[in-house]
Amino acid sequence: MPVWLSERSVTRLWGDWIRPDAYAHTTHGNGQLLPFFLEYDTGSYNLARLEAKLPGYAALATTTATRTPLFVHTASAAREAALRHRLTDTADRLDLPIATGNTQLADPTGAAWLPLGPTPSTRLTPAQLATHWSGIVPALTPETAMPQPGRHTTLPWHPIPPQPPTAGA
Repeated sequence: MPVWLSERSVTRLWGDWIRPDAYAHTTHGNGQLLPFFLEYDTGSYNLARLEAKLPGYAALATTTATRTPLFVHTASAAREAALRHRLTDTADRLDLPIATGNTQLADPTGAAWLPLGPTPSTRLTPAQLATHWSGIVPALTPETAMPQPGRHTTLPWHPIPPQPPTAGA
C-alpha cells in the first residue's frame, strides 16, 4: 500500500535529523519497494542551504540503520543542473542515494529522475530507481509509525498519497 507523509508528519518522526517536505513509499509492478524523502526546491534559498541538509540525512541513516533515497525536485532545469553540480561530491562522500528532477519535465511518476553519481544516460522512472540503488531500507516501519511511550506521534497508520494530476488539469 502506498504511503505519503506530509512535512508535518515527517517532522514529528524524524525532526531531530531532517525536515524534508514529504516521505513516501510505493511498491512498483516489479515488486520493488521504493521509499523516498522529498525535498521540493522552489529556488527561494541558496544551494548551500540545501547541501547543508545532507549530513542530517546521513545521520538518520546511520542512527536508524536505514537507507532511504532523497528525491530533490527543482523549479527549473537550470536550477537542477546547478544543484547536481553542488551536491554530487557531498552525496558521494556521505553515501546518500539522491535523484533530481525538475518541473519542466512532464510527469514525476514517469522517467523524470536522474540519480547523482555514476548516472545512466537517460532519466529513470521511480520503478527503475527502485532497482538502481542497492541496499534500500525504508525509514518508515511499523515501529517508527506507531506511537511509542514518551512520544507524541499522532500519525494516521495509512496516510493517503496525493493523486497525480489528470490530463488537462
